[in-house]
Amino acid sequence: MSRFLERIRARVNDGRDPRAATLVWVRGAEDADGAAVVLYRERPEGPVLGRIYRLGEYAAMFDSHLSIEDLADIAFADDLADPTGTGTENQVLDRQAGLEEGSGTQWV
Repeated sequence: MSRFLERIRARVNDGRDPRAATLVWVRGAEDADGAAVVLYRERPEGPVLGRIYRLGEYAAMFDSHLSIEDLADIAFADDLADPTGTGTENQVLDRQAGLEEGSGTQWV
């Protein structure tokens, strides 16, 4: 697992951080193109939400001095810890993430 994914998983599983209190880590992986795939729930009974981070493109949105861990912290705070609600099912993204089509994952 990449350092980016390891850092996000650690943040989601950090019981001391109130922003992570209801989050549930489902899975992290890299897709065939090397993008980071994050699957999580905003609450234990909630739907599985998916996000894909193309790290080169993601890093380009921020200062060049930021580390991969800094980028993961930003993704955690801005994306995962900020309630999303629901996304949309997308069979192409399911395939790209190595999931079965129709997995029910809601991509945001």
